[in-house]
Amino acid sequence: MDILLIHPPTVLDAEQSKKSIMSSIMIGYGMLSIGAFLEKQGYKVEIFNIPYAYSLGFTEDNIFNLFKSYSPKLIGIELNWLQFSKGAIECAKKLKEIFPNTPIVMGGVNATIFAREILEYYNKFIDAIFIGESELTFLDYINNIENNGDLTKIRGILRKDENNRTRDQGPARIFKNIDEIPPYKLNIVKPRLIPPYDIGMINTCRGPCIHNCFYCIGNRNTYSTSLKSSRTNLDIHSPEWIVSQIQILLRDVKKLSIQDYIYCKPKKVLQIAKAMQKEGLDDKIEYFNFAALPGSLNKEILTALSKAGIDNIDFGVESGSQNILKIIKRPYTIPNVIDSIKSSIESGILPKTYWLVGLPFETESDIEKTKELIIKTIKLGALPKWVTPLCLFPGLELFENAKKYGIKLRLKKFQDFFTFSTTQRNIDSWYPSVITHETENFTINDILKKSLELKKFISTNSNLILTHQMNNLENYFKFHPKFDENKLIQRIKMVLSLLKYTFF
Repeated sequence: MDILLIHPPTVLDAEQSKKSIMSSIMIGYGMLSIGAFLEKQGYKVEIFNIPYAYSLGFTEDNIFNLFKSYSPKLIGIELNWLQFSKGAIECAKKLKEIFPNTPIVMGGVNATIFAREILEYYNKFIDAIFIGESELTFLDYINNIENNGDLTKIRGILRKDENNRTRDQGPARIFKNIDEIPPYKLNIVKPRLIPPYDIGMINTCRGPCIHNCFYCIGNRNTYSTSLKSSRTNLDIHSPEWIVSQIQILLRDVKKLSIQDYIYCKPKKVLQIAKAMQKEGLDDKIEYFNFAALPGSLNKEILTALSKAGIDNIDFGVESGSQNILKIIKRPYTIPNVIDSIKSSIESGILPKTYWLVGLPFETESDIEKTKELIIKTIKLGALPKWVTPLCLFPGLELFENAKKYGIKLRLKKFQDFFTFSTTQRNIDSWYPSVITHETENFTINDILKKSLELKKFISTNSNLILTHQMNNLENYFKFHPKFDENKLIQRIKMVLSLLKYTFF
């Protein structure tokens, strides 16, 4: 093996990791793309999913004893999301003990956001932080190792020089034509995924969202600054590339998901849906999830997606208050939400809704408006899947200008966010340690109470939800005749049963 890529646990202790309040098993497709690209260059690459191995019964000792049999030239650790902060650092430290002469690098969204802090505190066992898109950075770095080259010439890294000074070596080299990045194969990941985690994530695009939602790190104003990317536009893979990625994934899984900014380019979505229909891929798919902004896709596009095999769609509605949506720069209206739900149902797609609490200037009245919209969407046939407190971190407009929005920040530094790694599930779903802020009107406890209040409100309307879901079954079967009614109802009941216990 030449390159070992690590998807870390939330914390290194296996039993504690299994109790994390946030999902830890899914790998970011950035690492999967890096692995696929490096394999294409002739390198032997393995991506090891530690939390998934834990779920299968592996212990920390099992895994790291296995690593001792490896001889990697380079080790990369993924740090994409907040819940992996502490686990990623612990993995780096333990791997450096095993491989003292092997460079260990870290990358991903949160590694990029907190790059300077991470390097300042943990440079004894982390040799560099890879900033932003990293396929070409990895290639340059491994070539440098093999040829004893000059590290100063590698773009896209933050490192300490021989005088312990931090060196920022500029934005990474990126692909102008993203179709040059090969589709990934799941067999690069160890251990092999089995149900219920056998789902293939499809990355359809790269670059900033065209909108400017104030709580999103990928919006058009923060993407280049917070994520330090030289990609200024949203670049979309060709329909042919996406179809190829789907075909490759279907060799190993029957469940797929697209969770990126493709909805920003509706015409492209339609082209992709028609390309999928042409290949007849829907016959091989058991579950296909898609994410979109309310109002972004019309009925023609939704119908095309449904015919292509997509059977459920996630809408981040966030709030039932038009005023709050305006404050956080959500680019749609309440009528857009209603129209999107109706069009999805009519197109044979189950719409799932997502809601936030702890938004700037949010009041009791706004929470009541959210309840009203939840009920309206339920009666149309929507399934409310998630209610979660808003999370704020560096780079976001609401973080950087918190006072302007009546926000008092609680978590500011990298190590503050270790609480997302260490906080464990409890029966009451009460997690004050991971509330990142207070608002002008809501304290930490208020935000938690309002989150639980909305969850309870949804749970008390479970029968209403099921009734309207049953009313729409005929339309689902019209577009997806292979659907099993019992499995579909079981899936809906599972969402409702898990709602109380999910945090984010």
